[in-house]
Amino acid sequence: MTLEGEPRHFRPGESTGRPFGGKVSDEQFPASLFALAKSHGFESQLGLAREIGVARTTVGKWYAGTSIPTPENFTKILQKFKPPIEESGPILILYSNLLEQGRGIKGWQHRVKR
Repeated sequence: MTLEGEPRHFRPGESTGRPFGGKVSDEQFPASLFALAKSHGFESQLGLAREIGVARTTVGKWYAGTSIPTPENFTKILQKFKPPIEESGPILILYSNLLEQGRGIKGWQHRVKR
């Protein structure tokens, strides 16, 4: 929440409706992904979505914890932000654990060769 008269910071084309991504799950991965995006200036779902080429609702699902990024989209996020190892290490571990549990596999499993 901003103080009266304090400007909100948005990127061009973003609405002022939900500056910090709407509801963010308490689960570790969505919270870490949101913190990573926010720390790099992406204060809305729409800004991150446009940057990596997905729908705003897709980012909303990631933040809500109902889905996770595909490996391709997760790679785009890491390439965009280029986080230092102390920041990327924990989120990579969380992401790998979710993939091992079978979350996020629908839709791209046919491209993975075993």
